[in-house]
Formats: sequence, structure tokens, C-alpha cells
Amino acid sequence: MLSTRVVFADDGLQIANIACRHGRGRGKAEEAMQHGIGFVRRGSFQRSADGDRSLLDPSSVFFVNPGQE
Repeated sequence: MLSTRVVFADDGLQIANIACRHGRGRGKAEEAMQHGIGFVRRGSFQRSADGDRSLLDPSSVFFVNPGQE
């Protein structure tokens, strides 16, 4: 389950706090609607994008393009 809170929006730039909370196992895939940069703040998860899988944790930053999971 994703919850989103916009913390800044001006002139085409938006910064949001997005929290994903669900139990163990694969969550439901969700496609990005726009370009984004993700900073993992806590926990860890596996991300699949363009046929590659990555384990992301608080030492990770990731980039998302429209249409990517």
C-alpha cells in the first residue's frame, strides 16, 4: 500500500514523501506516471525494472522513468 504526501510543488517540480507498507512477499506492481528519484529512508525491498532486479536499502538511490514499475 502506497501513501503519498506532497511536501513541495512549484514550477513543474514536486517533492513527495511516499511510504510503502505491506507484509512480506511481492507487493502489487505500480507504474510510475512521471520521472522520479527515490531515496530509501528505511527498510529494504527488491525492485524490478527493465528486466533487472535490485535490492534497495537506506544506502540506495534509484531513478524511475514513466511506465516503469
